[in-house]
Amino acid sequence: MKTIHVLVLYIGLTMLFVLQAQQQVKYSYDVNGQLTKVEYKGKLVSNYQYDKTANRIQSKNDDITGLSRTELNSLINIYPNPITGNEIFIQSSLSIEKVELVDLTGKAIAVRLVQSVQLVQVKLPQGISDGIYLCRIITQNGSYSAKLIKQSN
Repeated sequence: MKTIHVLVLYIGLTMLFVLQAQQQVKYSYDVNGQLTKVEYKGKLVSNYQYDKTANRIQSKNDDITGLSRTELNSLINIYPNPITGNEIFIQSSLSIEKVELVDLTGKAIAVRLVQSVQLVQVKLPQGISDGIYLCRIITQNGSYSAKLIKQSN
């Protein structure tokens, strides 16, 4: 009987904790059903915006960046896209800290850590398959994700 009381108490406390956690996190969506912001205990944690091709742009806080999505798109340039060789370049007027290239399964293809630079060259591994990849660029003001296409010559 004591075991049942302990089990009921444990389940009750677990449910209470989950309910409190759910009440503290608030998600907001736009008219297209895309996540636009996450708040925790009434404080903005993440803002999400989308460019015209549905690439998600995440900024740590709009108050910090002060950038619209159009401004951010004009500040980051990835080339060539489509990729035909074994390297890509990312140019930005923001200070780039990290570049990640991943396949659609989430497997890291290339990662480049840099010290707040504005032009990054990322070498791709030999034999990389043709297909769609995601490039995530971490800057001092947040992160930006873009789709890249790898094509044979």
